[in-house]
Amino acid sequence: MHRERLVDLVGSDAIVLIEGPAGSGKTLLAEDLLARWVNALDGVEPQRSHPPSIVLPVDPSRPWFIDDAEAVAIEEAVDLVSAVERHRAPVVIAGRRTDAFAPLRHRSDVRLIGRTDLSFTVDDLAAELGGEAPATLVADLLTASAGWATVIDRALQRIAVDPHWSPSGANGANVLIRDAVGDIASLTPVLRLPIVDDAMVAPDILGRLPLHRVGRWWSVPSVVRAALGPIPELSIDELVAAGRRYLGHGEVTVAADLMVDAADSDATVRVFDGVSSTTLASLETWRLRQLVASVRPAAASAPFLHEAARAAERADTDSWGAWLQLASEVADTGPLARAIAVDLARHRNRTGDFAGSSADAMALLAEIPADEPDTRARALVVIAMSEVYECTAASLASAIDRYREACALFRRTQSWSARSEALERLGYQALFMAGRPIDGELAMQEGLALLPAGDWVRAYWLTHHSDLLDFLGRSVEAEAAAAEAIEIGERSGDDVLIGMGWWQRSWMASHRRDRRGFRTAIEMVERHRGTWLTESQEVVFLASTAERFLFVDDVEGYETTIARAAEVAEATGLREPVDIARVWFDATHGDADEAVRRLDEMEETPGVVPVYRPRRLALRAVALARRGDFEGARSALGEANQVAASLGVPDLLPRHHVALLDQLSSLLGEDRADSPAVNVRLLGRFAVDGSEPGNSTPQPGHPATLVKLLALTGSMTTESAIDRLWPDVDVATGRARLRNLLNRLKQQAGPLVLRDAETLRLADDVVVDVSVFEHAATAAMTASAEERVGRARHALALYTGDLLPGDAYEDWASGHRERLRRRVVTLADIVGADAEARHDLDEAIHWFDLALEIEPLDELRTIHLCEMLVTGGRAASARRLAQRGVAVLADFGVRPSIALESFASGER
Repeated sequence: MHRERLVDLVGSDAIVLIEGPAGSGKTLLAEDLLARWVNALDGVEPQRSHPPSIVLPVDPSRPWFIDDAEAVAIEEAVDLVSAVERHRAPVVIAGRRTDAFAPLRHRSDVRLIGRTDLSFTVDDLAAELGGEAPATLVADLLTASAGWATVIDRALQRIAVDPHWSPSGANGANVLIRDAVGDIASLTPVLRLPIVDDAMVAPDILGRLPLHRVGRWWSVPSVVRAALGPIPELSIDELVAAGRRYLGHGEVTVAADLMVDAADSDATVRVFDGVSSTTLASLETWRLRQLVASVRPAAASAPFLHEAARAAERADTDSWGAWLQLASEVADTGPLARAIAVDLARHRNRTGDFAGSSADAMALLAEIPADEPDTRARALVVIAMSEVYECTAASLASAIDRYREACALFRRTQSWSARSEALERLGYQALFMAGRPIDGELAMQEGLALLPAGDWVRAYWLTHHSDLLDFLGRSVEAEAAAAEAIEIGERSGDDVLIGMGWWQRSWMASHRRDRRGFRTAIEMVERHRGTWLTESQEVVFLASTAERFLFVDDVEGYETTIARAAEVAEATGLREPVDIARVWFDATHGDADEAVRRLDEMEETPGVVPVYRPRRLALRAVALARRGDFEGARSALGEANQVAASLGVPDLLPRHHVALLDQLSSLLGEDRADSPAVNVRLLGRFAVDGSEPGNSTPQPGHPATLVKLLALTGSMTTESAIDRLWPDVDVATGRARLRNLLNRLKQQAGPLVLRDAETLRLADDVVVDVSVFEHAATAAMTASAEERVGRARHALALYTGDLLPGDAYEDWASGHRERLRRRVVTLADIVGADAEARHDLDEAIHWFDLALEIEPLDELRTIHLCEMLVTGGRAASARRLAQRGVAVLADFGVRPSIALESFASGER
């Protein structure tokens, strides 16, 4: 009855592809189909082909049966497909996989019978057993057979002879499974492996087992594995070959678990020999610990222990130090021993012993020969890290030189991840802090471009890059960097990244004096405290947050938070961040004399960060003005502006310290004369400067439309603007309306739009987010191979939504919108393809899905994404995606391919 249903399902289709695991009933169904066709053709004998013996040419008067389709060689596929397409009689093709016949899947007269169709349903089995069969027997048989049609057929035959037989009685199902497999002794120990592929198992064994397919891999159902009983142990060579096979296809966790279970130190070392710390870092901390624990320390294991230690640096500092020490004890003298010693010096730096770390690295640097450039570069980085902590003008200058030398050496060895870290540290910790923020941002940008993966390391440095960009006034990019860091954190469930990203967002909100946005960001940091916001880190967070409550004129928020900060500082002994925050309060609200005294001390203290000098001088100006020294206040404010200009950010104070300038203006009785850059946002929303609508954002209607047009086109003639805004009025009326419009715009948004004779344009200091995105997209698509993916990620983070969604039906926006969307698709494909190549399916699916949202009619991308979902064990998601694709195509009157239909029905 089960096969009768499938025969009826085929109907009048002339070509049938039957795809399913061994024992699923493919051949039996094919025979039933051939029998029906033979009867319809008055007994004409069918023609059969069994690879590798392919029968060609085909007799068009006879039905044709191709069995074991997975064995068809690639070079034969084209001829076979051509023969099938020319064939006039019915054709049935059966195999575990029918990939060679993929071109046939798009034909309207092709029927795909997949594993879902071949599987017995409860109703099928109940019908086969008859109406009297108890439901428990049906359920027991389906469970005990793992749905294996061969076993079910044998069980039905057994029940026909013995109606009281049960799969649970006398080990019944296990006996049937072993009978179906045949001679168990001939099965290789490879069945001990969790997953296998075609290259790991002989075809005759694959053909005798009901393997479940997940992507490229096959697995034996647990009930079948249990029924087979004892299986011989794997030999060391088989174990190593399997582990290397897994690693070669990105299955790092499977390889690690296999080695831990095997508990063979030599095998583990052979498998993981040469595997990088980056790959090992993809393992969960507990799993990496288990893997290392399975290794016997010896000279041969030193390289593995060293890479494992590097992998543990971020998430498991205790293991990092312990494994480095263990590796150093068993490593032979020479290059590896020196590399481990340098990493031990780095570990010493991270534990707070900066002087000892620097001394160790300096001594090692004198010993490391020139033909070990990577180790020399790492030693230079360790020394520079200690010099940055000292934070004097001389130490920062030395750190800059050392970081640059290290970067050059890493470029020579093509150690891109190490070079990236050196560039990030150079940019943020050395150049930025030394008062060279523009140079620092360029270094950080280059470093981030070398980080293609959307992982913890990229997100960590993105938060720092966001801080630097915000300092420079590039708020569109700063917000995008923080948003990308948060998105990476949310996707990985990492509270550290989410919290750091929102902490950076709180700073940006405080600079805008956005009290609500600031409080929301702080609440999000508190919500994602995890284990990172503890002890000294919590003191820094609370003290800086208290300080920023004053940025948004919230004295009550300051007092509550500084009290919390002081309590934690007392417990940890770290009081400096609290003292600095109190200086800010004293300068603006408290004891002005005490504030001036403390600020003067800071000016004379070595190690005070130079880049923050403008704000210290502005604070001093407020404190001086509050105690009546107006000349001193004006002098300090002038010096603050001069220092800001020397840093390359002359508008720093009006952007970051509006509250200070407002207080100074009221104390000095002078009008403020500052004009920070203005941002026009068109992606995802329309806003000017990020303010609330009705403030600096032009009102809806003609004022907003003119700003949008100029932001997209760069400039317009007055005649063009009049034609666009008032197409039906005469020239004189149009000019009068334009004058009124420009006056209203100036009242609403300041000097946002300028008129030069007959040309309209936005002011020179206006930044348009579309332009920023397009510049980044162009940089990505013209970048070198090692930087392309990282720059593409940066550009995608800047795309915060479709262009002007509120103007979805305006023809003047549609062309620009589609151009930007095509750019996004190209960038998403770049990042997605890289993630797929790195076997990071979550990342790849994320970006390909984004591209698919923009181009929902791209059937090939839909199928590719479905295949990836199935490979990742997400068959239900693949089915939903395919069903959505089928529905979209149907809306446009397009018939989906059989491949897409097979995913939609759950057959694949």
